[in-house]
Amino acid sequence: MKFAAGLRPLRPGREKWAPTKGAHIQLRQWGQVLRDGVIEDVMPDRAGFWLGADGADSRLFVHLNYDDIEVWVPEGIGRSQRRVA
Repeated sequence: MKFAAGLRPLRPGREKWAPTKGAHIQLRQWGQVLRDGVIEDVMPDRAGFWLGADGADSRLFVHLNYDDIEVWVPEGIGRSQRRVA
């Protein structure tokens, strides 16, 4: 998948971001790209989401509490949303 805009990581604790069906994201772990994909479904409590199957890659559940997985989004997504404590 090619992204039209640059990508940036979400900053846990500083940005309020909720996965949205149809959003294009990239998953990274320890600096390596794991998967690019489209969010296919979202848990009702927004604690995780399903990344849709793509070619040989099967559907993948991503829990947002994983410490070693980074969600990267296109520039501009989430920037204006600040976490309210």
